[in-house]
Amino acid sequence: MKKSGIKCYICLVGVLFAIMATFLTIPPVTAQSQIKPGGTYTVNVTLHKPSDMVLDAGTWEVRAYFYLSTNCFNEAEWWKPEGATYYLYTGWWTPRYPSYGAKYSDRWATPDEKAIPLVIKILEENTTSEGQDTMRPPDNNSSITLRVRLRIKNIKFTRDGDYVRFTLGGKTYSPKITREYEGTIYLDGGGKLSIADQELDVDKDTPITATTDAPATGTFSVSVEIPSWQVAGFEIPVLPVVGSVVVLLVVVAVVVVVLKKRGGAEVPPLPPPSL
Repeated sequence: MKKSGIKCYICLVGVLFAIMATFLTIPPVTAQSQIKPGGTYTVNVTLHKPSDMVLDAGTWEVRAYFYLSTNCFNEAEWWKPEGATYYLYTGWWTPRYPSYGAKYSDRWATPDEKAIPLVIKILEENTTSEGQDTMRPPDNNSSITLRVRLRIKNIKFTRDGDYVRFTLGGKTYSPKITREYEGTIYLDGGGKLSIADQELDVDKDTPITATTDAPATGTFSVSVEIPSWQVAGFEIPVLPVVGSVVVLLVVVAVVVVVLKKRGGAEVPPLPPPSL
């Protein structure tokens, strides 16, 4: 075999091995699917909204937490509201954006995509309140959930049959009700309304495995889509003032003719319009 042929053969074998290595290599386990007790992880949230939707200032926030049932795995504190006899675990709403809650949020009109990083420290040992409520770190090899929640507050809504109506940024939306359960209204297209709190939540859940073999740090990427809820009613074209007056006079004239034909009472003349 000639030297040129041998070289081509060696090149071909090398390419084949490279292709096989690409397909047969098992990707390493990353923190994007696993966490460990005591670890610290960054959740990169990307919010997407419809281009014609506006969220008013002081009304919206983003939260992220790892949980299973009623156990939150975010490292946080126990807080007793003023005048209350119970404690709340702050991990259910921290970390969040803005840091101090929805009332500090800016008006969001543009752009339609917003990137928000949130850093979460995972519990490494039990934490118990004075009321003896306890949050525990995740069990080894347990399946848990990472929830990212967009919460919009001060939602004043009304019912219209199988629909609800509420306003965001001056625009009224009218999504259909898919079901109602324990004070929560679930909306067609996504999202749910709390009747008592007048809050609207859009959640994105990601299944996660908790294991002591997971990296102690890592990054998760979560995309949250705000639904394109049905817009209430339709836009009525605004006619010029003079044109509107002409239309009004024509309608009145038709009514007068109909009444006269039916022998109705005489209709007094219409006063001149004020332009």
